Amino acid sequence: MLQRLEKCLTVIEKVIFSNSSNGFCIFSGRPVKEKNTFIAKGYLGDISEGDELLLWGDWVKHPKYGMQVNITRFEYPKTETKDILAFLQSGFVKGVGPSLAKRIVKKFGEDTVHVFDNEPKRLLEVSGIGPKTWPKIVESWQREKGKREAIIQFQEWGIGPASIQKILKKIENPIEAIEKVQSNPYWLAWEIKGIGFLIADKIAQNIGFALDDPFRIQAAIYYCLDDASAKEGHCYLPEEELIKKAKEILFPEQITGQREIELIQQGIKDLCKARRLIMDEDRVYTALLYNTEQRLASNIQGLLGGVKDIPF
Repeated sequence: MLQRLEKCLTVIEKVIFSNSSNGFCIFSGRPVKEKNTFIAKGYLGDISEGDELLLWGDWVKHPKYGMQVNITRFEYPKTETKDILAFLQSGFVKGVGPSLAKRIVKKFGEDTVHVFDNEPKRLLEVSGIGPKTWPKIVESWQREKGKREAIIQFQEWGIGPASIQKILKKIENPIEAIEKVQSNPYWLAWEIKGIGFLIADKIAQNIGFALDDPFRIQAAIYYCLDDASAKEGHCYLPEEELIKKAKEILFPEQITGQREIELIQQGIKDLCKARRLIMDEDRVYTALLYNTEQRLASNIQGLLGGVKDIPF
């Protein structure tokens, strides 16, 4: 039985398929210092032949193509001094080609990574880097570094590779993406397809969010309405029933009192104020379903208004 891949340093031999819209790719790779190759698939984003990645994954059998690795986690290896020339020549840093990479490493040697991270203006000492090209090179280095840090951080919070690609597509700056999720992980439930409240809640608990955080309460309320619509076909829930369902989701293992009810009531008010929910008497709708129902009713009324009496 093939062993699970655990932090396997792998060289990308050939990219077989790549979808730029969602980051899914299929490639052949081999462990560093080994000759045997394997096929792997997963949401790794933009990869190229010759890239080195740390991979985690499970062996699965494809009915047509046989054994391959389903990637469950990946990281970029740290850029050590001895690897910096190969990294700069790989094309990851925009504006730095093979010859310029050699000049940079020749100039700074073991301090190359330090210069990029802490003294980027010293790059202007290298022949071929001028005031026009310098900003692009530094920005590209910082973006690549930030992307690596974001991938590691998101996976530590329990976010999978496919969702990471969606987040980085939504917020291209990786540092801003980390800050956004860290400040409000429930944003993921609102904005990232495939991450609902339950997944976002696990991520939030990993980050350390309180059970009574307003972001958590609002996301749970919306989830209850959305779930009632998807599973039971309801267009709305009475406020009392919505509060009951939200309590079961938010505080399942504790006795809830008036404080918890008031927190949920306030969450409903805040969502109505933000126009995510609509309150019609004691009925609470998502804004999407309410507006859809209103348009449907208006269309039916218009159709009925044009019907003449049928003579009998």
